[in-house]
Amino acid sequence: MKTKKIDLLDGTFSPEEVKEVINNLCNGQMEFYKLRYLQDIEQKEQAQQTAQEMESLREKKMALKNYLEAMNNNSSSVKVCLEITHS
Repeated sequence: MKTKKIDLLDGTFSPEEVKEVINNLCNGQMEFYKLRYLQDIEQKEQAQQTAQEMESLREKKMALKNYLEAMNNNSSSVKVCLEITHS
């Protein structure tokens, strides 16, 4: 089967712009997890796993925020790439 690749995001941004883009992506993913968590509770399946995924995302978001704030202090630019690959 042929592999397909789509670049969703590819560019160089200021740390503040990266923080905004990643924050919006994380918030969208968090909303997805919240909805799935509520559905899982209704079905009483995988609610614990979804809760763990939400907590992991919160931790990643905080680590990224701290990283970008440190970069913002020295006026760095940040390269961001996001791709989807299917094979």
